Amino acid sequence: MIKIKKKTVHLALPFSLIFLLLSLSLNIYAADITEAFARCGKAEGAIGQTINIGTGSSTRFNEMVSSVVAIVGKGDVEYVPWPRNYEKIETGDVRTDISKLCKITNWKPEYTLKKGIEETYKYYI
Repeated sequence: MIKIKKKTVHLALPFSLIFLLLSLSLNIYAADITEAFARCGKAEGAIGQTINIGTGSSTRFNEMVSSVVAIVGKGDVEYVPWPRNYEKIETGDVRTDISKLCKITNWKPEYTLKKGIEETYKYYI
């Protein structure tokens, strides 16, 4: 078991969002990542393989931010226009194929986006 000291984190509210309404991002809770890594380390079939770790789904950035505000119970979301050089900062959509991971390790993520945000918030309050 890894023990981490609690640290103070200050939420910068309100959130200012560039129009990322259609951008899909990967959101995975740390406990799911560590469990997936541990299972890969124990699985014979994982040796020498490239294996994606993720949730197998993606979330629109604005949905993630709205979830954080709803769970924290305060804050506002402000939508601002894209900057002129947005193509230099936009990462594009991310969605991982975790079928190999699930097949080799029989692993599935336990945390939904909402549950992960709730656990993270509880940790820091």
